[in-house]
Amino acid sequence: MRLTPASRLSLQQSPDFLADDELLEVTPKHLRLRKRHLTEVDQSRARRLTESVAAGADQRG
Repeated sequence: MRLTPASRLSLQQSPDFLADDELLEVTPKHLRLRKRHLTEVDQSRARRLTESVAAGADQRG
């Protein structure tokens, strides 16, 4: 198995790589991409909540 080395991104480049479920952590020395919901349980809860909000918006208008 081959692993791709980590890419060094600037603060301006980082938002282009962020998915909807990720955050950018900025420290004086590092920029880190983090998952908004770390555990699978939190991820599934967030997904269900997003789906129920979207379904409610569809019913309203």
